[in-house]
Amino acid sequence: MNAGSAFAERIDDETELRPIAVGDAPALFAVVESCRSYLDEWIPWVGAIRSPREMGELIRARILQSDGRGPQFCMLDRGVVVGWIGYTHLDWDASSVEIEYWIGQAFQGRGTVTKCCRYLTDYAFDQLALERVIICTAEENTYSMRIPLKLGFRREKVLEKADRIHGREINLVLFSKCISGE
Repeated sequence: MNAGSAFAERIDDETELRPIAVGDAPALFAVVESCRSYLDEWIPWVGAIRSPREMGELIRARILQSDGRGPQFCMLDRGVVVGWIGYTHLDWDASSVEIEYWIGQAFQGRGTVTKCCRYLTDYAFDQLALERVIICTAEENTYSMRIPLKLGFRREKVLEKADRIHGREINLVLFSKCISGE
């Protein structure tokens, strides 16, 4: 299988990754609506998505972008869609990929994102033969920063003013894990 192929994977009895589809728009929109102000603090597009139709347009755009950048998935916890995770910035020449994720606030603390990130990290190394996996988080989002640290990623550097959310510049912390363990 190549990185553009879609697959569904049961991680454990409670956690599953499923390729994202436009049909997931209502479920993902419901998750966004359940914690809009929380997600809006960290994700630039949240404020622009005001309906399941708009969520479907975002999904469609990300699916089209995934060719060569990496597939996108719904994270499911006990059969319920709880968030979105995927590869991005897939760079075959540099042998690296970045993992991006978000999860509804009510579903945090169950280990879902950590399990899915672990699976996608292992898959990147074992199946895609990549040498480096990256996770970037907002420097102020300490909850999100716990995930790469739990998985043994190394805090590599702070990217000053690397993103802009609602007119404010934010720093990103770049975490990396290499196949060599560096």
